[in-house]
Amino acid sequence: MAGQETESCFPEVGSSQADLQNVLNTLSTGILLLQVNGEIVLMNRAARSILESKDWLHLSDRRLRVRAERSDDVETRMQLALERQSPDVVSRVLLRGKDSSDSLLLAFTSLSTGGYGGAQNTAKNTAICVVVDPNLDKSADATILKCLYALTDAESNVAALLAMGLDYSEVAECRNIAVSTVRSYTKTIFKKLRVNSRAGVVRKVNATSIPLDAM
Repeated sequence: MAGQETESCFPEVGSSQADLQNVLNTLSTGILLLQVNGEIVLMNRAARSILESKDWLHLSDRRLRVRAERSDDVETRMQLALERQSPDVVSRVLLRGKDSSDSLLLAFTSLSTGGYGGAQNTAKNTAICVVVDPNLDKSADATILKCLYALTDAESNVAALLAMGLDYSEVAECRNIAVSTVRSYTKTIFKKLRVNSRAGVVRKVNATSIPLDAM
């Protein structure tokens, strides 16, 4: 069933589930493909590794569940993010475990691109989710930025989150630091990257991002 659903979402390439799984497993970024009802169609190796490292998360009926206080509220927020997803919108949900410093960021967007006839309706009900653990010492983007621009660990992690489109308050919440600290890091990041805006940080990251496996 999952294989059929995945193929119907990618009619332009005719990918089988196994082919798509192999491609996604080459990425160092965690990726989930989900139906709008929250059912996980496909999960790459990086996403599985991140999710399995969280003892407050588990999979039940092919859905992501939260073992934490207010779990119903968290799962409702995830469902709302899935229902709001569209090709032009990224919906973000920040999950927290029992320890306030242990968090997980999920960014949802639609796979629907239009122009594929009958398959379009299926694609509209499917979302891609990028899974980010802000507490990991090194993400691909953060590591590359650190190497190229002599950023500190803290600066490189903040830069990577800014490049995802998070605002200062969201970065502060992800990193469990004050907004004023994020602003201070950002000033230094701008100077080292020789940019003067968050949009400039995004351009630098997009220009340098490659999977760690390829390095």
